[in-house]
Amino acid sequence: MQKNILIINSNPEQDDCLFNMFAELKNHGYFLRFLTNSKTQEQKLKQIKWPLSKLRFLRGQSNNAKLLFFILFLPLLSTAYWLNLLWQKIKYKTKIIICFSWPEKIIFTLTARILKIKIIWLEFPGQNFYSSQVLLKKLYKFNSRFSKIIIFNKSNKTKLLNSGIAEKNIVYIAPGIKNANLLRQDNIFSGLVEINQTKKSKYFTIGTILPAIGKDNTEILCQAIKNCFTVISNLQLIIIGDKSKKENLAWFIKKIGIDNIVWFVGEPAYPGKWLAGFDALIYTGDILSLSDFMMAIRAAALALPIIGPEDIGLEDIIINEKNGYLINAGNSESLSQNIIRLQQNPHLRKRLGNAGKEIVNSNFQLDKMTEQFIATLEK
Repeated sequence: MQKNILIINSNPEQDDCLFNMFAELKNHGYFLRFLTNSKTQEQKLKQIKWPLSKLRFLRGQSNNAKLLFFILFLPLLSTAYWLNLLWQKIKYKTKIIICFSWPEKIIFTLTARILKIKIIWLEFPGQNFYSSQVLLKKLYKFNSRFSKIIIFNKSNKTKLLNSGIAEKNIVYIAPGIKNANLLRQDNIFSGLVEINQTKKSKYFTIGTILPAIGKDNTEILCQAIKNCFTVISNLQLIIIGDKSKKENLAWFIKKIGIDNIVWFVGEPAYPGKWLAGFDALIYTGDILSLSDFMMAIRAAALALPIIGPEDIGLEDIIINEKNGYLINAGNSESLSQNIIRLQQNPHLRKRLGNAGKEIVNSNFQLDKMTEQFIATLEK
């Protein structure tokens, strides 16, 4: 019998690991339909010709106006989507619902329970899994009793438990990658990638990814890069991320006099070749999103040493001093010392990189992620 899943998403954040896993679910006989208002997801679904419908009125990103709208119209929204879900069950024989963000979790969970549809919640690293509004927090906690909550980062479990969520409802699944796809690079930056890779023997290249959410501490990294010049003369920094964020950062880089060794690039569709051109990856944000976490996993799979802040969730992939370093995010001096240590000791870089690759091969593979996800769906 065909196993029909409805995936509901008002969260704009995406990562290929989710689509890769959904594709594996299809290979295992699951039929997927999407209800989404994420433009990124909508474009990808249309490209691969998966069935979708528009999710109206819900937004995963919160501000006061949207929260007020949600609270005032919650009864009306619940009634409208109750009818929608009943139609999904009758027409498509929906057996399972997967929800990304707190609005759809609050609206659909109780209805799914009444209609005897299994409901799964996805909780992503860095995600605000409930609002600070007391009413919404209580609704979230109440509805959590009827769902299985899948987390992709162990630090999320502590946050959920501290919020009163029952431990028996929480399932940890390590996100996974396909190593064979890491080096795909089909975009306009390919030429620059090749140039920088040919310079790898000449330059010691630090790469960083602008954080998707939260505070950006890239200025601290830039100051650390400047501090390193007394020891490392052949240093360069490549910054990957949304180019709309670069204006203020570019001004700071010019101010401290390192603009001649810093490259800005956009968000490549396939970052593997960029990562392969780095000697180390440094993460500078204070909140770990799923896309940031997956970038760290991909970097480790390519045997890159990683440096990042402690206590934000990188502990799942970085074991301090075994395959990278976890440091105080605001300490540019500590960051400088670790960069110098890596540059001056190639054997250390190799040892850290190989350890990281082993961790990924053992714990962060797509087939294992899919196997655990299916076990949760069918339990």
